[in-house]
Amino acid sequence: MAPSFSTHSKELARPLVTLWVINRQRDSLELLKNYMESMNAGVVHVIRNGYFGDQNKFELYQSSSMPETIAQQGGKSLFLPDLADRVTDELYSRRITLQEAAQQLKLGDRVELQRWRTHVREMMSQAGV
Repeated sequence: MAPSFSTHSKELARPLVTLWVINRQRDSLELLKNYMESMNAGVVHVIRNGYFGDQNKFELYQSSSMPETIAQQGGKSLFLPDLADRVTDELYSRRITLQEAAQQLKLGDRVELQRWRTHVREMMSQAGV
């Protein structure tokens, strides 16, 4: 029998932290549930992807027992805001990094990118990563 990931995590003397991104659909929650049942180590933070709507649109997640389960195990329910389409379109079409975009995009797009990056930084800080 091969050693589990939790065994390797213990050997490395490092905590296992999982950032699990969900959408609003049921399969997203089912995959999360399956993952949590198979992983018996570490902390899981759930990130609701704002591309799929505002926080209040994640009704399936919020009305399930999952937020409570996540919290009981030391995890957090976080929210990743949507990045304006005009900015994501530039990132994809020009194939540039966030760092490059912060310097090269038009002023309004740089401001939007900075707003988003600030929120992501705060979200990651809440998760302790």
